[in-house]
Amino acid sequence: MEIDQSIEITVENVFDRVILIAATGLFALTVILTTLQVIVRQTPFLPSEWFIWTVPAARFLLIIMTYVGGAVVTRNNEHISISLILDWLGQFVPRLRTSLMVVSDAIVIAFLGMALYGTYLSTTGNWRTSVGGISGITSGYIYLGIGLGLLAMLVYEVDDAVEAVQSLLTGDWQTTTDETDDEGGVEDV
Repeated sequence: MEIDQSIEITVENVFDRVILIAATGLFALTVILTTLQVIVRQTPFLPSEWFIWTVPAARFLLIIMTYVGGAVVTRNNEHISISLILDWLGQFVPRLRTSLMVVSDAIVIAFLGMALYGTYLSTTGNWRTSVGGISGITSGYIYLGIGLGLLAMLVYEVDDAVEAVQSLLTGDWQTTTDETDDEGGVEDV
């Protein structure tokens, strides 16, 4: 079995573009801050107290980037999953496979909804709580970033669930997960 490790990013609308730019920007900023930390620590003549803020800033950006990156992964249906049983069922009872996908999507949507609500409570409850290390940044801002990532995941998951329900209603059932075509790319079956 060959593993497809190509990165095929397609932008279908403005929302996709915003999420991809945000994830890429957060990643780049995290790498820049982490590199700056290493340079300051390894260069004795640079005053490290001027750059002490880079440690918590990189940490907070990494936390937010994780959730925004999770939205990109959700959009591309690239979360880690074991689809062996679903693929086996899809060969014999494709409607059951699609039905289980709808149930799975509903569970994920419910979880994301609860997580988003909890993040909303944390954002409003900690809006003015200082996080230390960086003046002017509060816990509320960090929870807001997490909430925006969760909201993007929810939007993509609802879109996926709608497609699964439509395929269930039209009888256009998916029998297996994405398969590799002859050129090594991913082809939807």
